[in-house]
Amino acid sequence: ISGYSFFLIQTGENASAEDVTQTMENGWSDEGMDVKSSAVLLEKLLGVQNTYISAFQSLGALGLLLGTFGLVAVQLRSIVERRRELALMQAVGFSRARISHMLTLEAGLLLFSGLAAGVLSATIALAPFVLETGPRLSLMGPLGMLAVVLIVGLAASWWAVRSATRSSVLAGLRSE
Repeated sequence: ISGYSFFLIQTGENASAEDVTQTMENGWSDEGMDVKSSAVLLEKLLGVQNTYISAFQSLGALGLLLGTFGLVAVQLRSIVERRRELALMQAVGFSRARISHMLTLEAGLLLFSGLAAGVLSATIALAPFVLETGPRLSLMGPLGMLAVVLIVGLAASWWAVRSATRSSVLAGLRSE
């Protein structure tokens, strides 16, 4: 019979697992019997599973980072389109600091709501796994990725706001 065959062997109270392994492998060595502990096999399978999980986490982090740059592009476009409005606000009496604060708050709200939506969907997707196997997940990697995305997003929004508030009030009003 070709292919793999599996046997489950339960050791008795009087025999150790090593004794049973030696006896079975010596007695059936011509047929190619190789006895392994189920714990070792499960550990190898979990190693493969963890490799896939870490690969998909890396792809998810890359997606988050690309989404952050998309947020920056949208914010820059929004600021360019609202240049006239921002110039009018400056002419009416809003300080550059107040306009910068408003734009930064807007970008931060977008960034935090996007991250919250992602964390909520990931929590919903992982809930069945965590309920089935227990809470054995390491949160340091995903939290680190979220921190990097948050820092990059806030730095990019600061850069976009800074470039928007540098423009001349007169040029913005002339385009109005």
